[in-house]
Amino acid sequence: MILVQLVQWIIYPSLSRMKPETLAAWHGTYAARITIWVLPLMFGQLAVVGYQVWDDFNWLCMISLLLIVYSFLVTFLKAVPLHASISDQTQDEKTFKGLLKWNLHRTVAWTLVFLLGLINHLG
Repeated sequence: MILVQLVQWIIYPSLSRMKPETLAAWHGTYAARITIWVLPLMFGQLAVVGYQVWDDFNWLCMISLLLIVYSFLVTFLKAVPLHASISDQTQDEKTFKGLLKWNLHRTVAWTLVFLLGLINHLG
């Protein structure tokens, strides 16, 4: 949850303030480095919650699983193409607004997954 918050409130707003030539040079490095952290976290969370739903079904876990699937869809259908436009240097103001908009969806979803997990654990 902390990583997605950092991306939403610090990293993505910074990208839109970079000069195009600086952004082009940095973005490939950023994308490779962040992917090393993000993909294992996403698949790990999917595995843990998927196991919880399978092993001891409850609605909090099921809602969490649906939120995780939604986050995957937003990531691969919305965020990845927007990042591709930055890598291809075809980005415009809509690209950065789109990243913030769709990442906000992921930020809310992952925050809810965290909170539902906490409620499930404490309840």
